[in-house]
Amino acid sequence: MDRRHLLALAPLLPFLALAPAEACSYGLLSTATSARRRKIVTTLFQHWWARDRAAFLKGFTDIVRSDGTTMPSKEAKALFPSRAVPTATASLFDRFFTDDSKVQRVMWTLDTPAGMIVACNEYDKVDDPNDPCSPEPVLHLFMVEMSNLTLAAMIHMATAATPQSDVFHMSVGD
Repeated sequence: MDRRHLLALAPLLPFLALAPAEACSYGLLSTATSARRRKIVTTLFQHWWARDRAAFLKGFTDIVRSDGTTMPSKEAKALFPSRAVPTATASLFDRFFTDDSKVQRVMWTLDTPAGMIVACNEYDKVDDPNDPCSPEPVLHLFMVEMSNLTLAAMIHMATAATPQSDVFHMSVGD
């Protein structure tokens, strides 16, 4: 830019200074917040795998404060009187992880401002490594929607039977 263009822009500088620099920028979650969110989500999956329906559903009705503590139910009901578990989320409990002969574990998580994407591996308890035809593990991909640290809903995204833990590929943009 030459001097003539700079002088022409000089009268606009006060207006440009008033505009926010990052009006549409989204900040990353802090490491502490991300760690709390991961703990909440992994605890939710542990309740699911233990087949504890009440604890699983309670995770979606509790309001979790930014410090990780759960808001007392009396306060939560005063602020959110009609907070209920979405029907689609509740129905997932009976559709997945119902076989006691399987072992489940979280393979990886991806934390986003909208929630956490969770990949779970489900495989047989007795698996013979010498048998090349042993059943393949099943991978499930879920989106756990969250508002800060509070669980809102869960969506099943995909399932694949494969020995690879990285079969779900994500792309962003065009």
